[in-house]
Amino acid sequence: MATSITVDERHPSLHRTPAGVSDLEAGTLDIAGRTASAVADALAAEPGETVLVGAAGGGVGSILTQLLVRGGVGVIGTGSAASADHIRSLGARPVTYGPALDGEIAAMGVSVAAAADLHGTETAETAIRLGVPRHRVVTIEADGPPAGVVQVNGSDARPDALHRLLALISEGGLRVPVAAVYGLEQFQQAVTHQTSRHVHGKIAITPGR
Repeated sequence: MATSITVDERHPSLHRTPAGVSDLEAGTLDIAGRTASAVADALAAEPGETVLVGAAGGGVGSILTQLLVRGGVGVIGTGSAASADHIRSLGARPVTYGPALDGEIAAMGVSVAAAADLHGTETAETAIRLGVPRHRVVTIEADGPPAGVVQVNGSDARPDALHRLLALISEGGLRVPVAAVYGLEQFQQAVTHQTSRHVHGKIAITPGR
């Protein structure tokens, strides 16, 4: 069984961790960061607009919410009741997903201009019912999204997306919340935690604890 791997340090998939960024932050950033960057670009939200972000407290949502808020965009973030404080700490107004979501958003008296659905299709469907044009609804859901919405994933991110995010972290303008760290031998527990829908940020797996 292999116990090590050798990689050419000049390989384009490798990136140096800049000063001010921990290896843990850098190691959990790639997929979630690229996806959040691609969604932000697809939303093209203008300062002063309000965007509905589904699963705002998760790995992708935590980064996306901060990027939008940095750009002067108002964010309404969906999550469980237990994630409200975490979502609020990212700069968003928390709402609880579920059957009461439409009414909770309507009661805010805010016009939602665009939406990002990062888990399932509930947020996308809610946004459409609230009158958001389908071309301004972005989803990363691969299976059965509403017709006419925009689908993106991390492969759609700009080539320099990761470098831009690392620079923001280094400058203190972006944080990558790490909800839990598991050793490699705890992989199954990490997957169970990740799929629980109660993760405030990213789950990290390390070679050893």
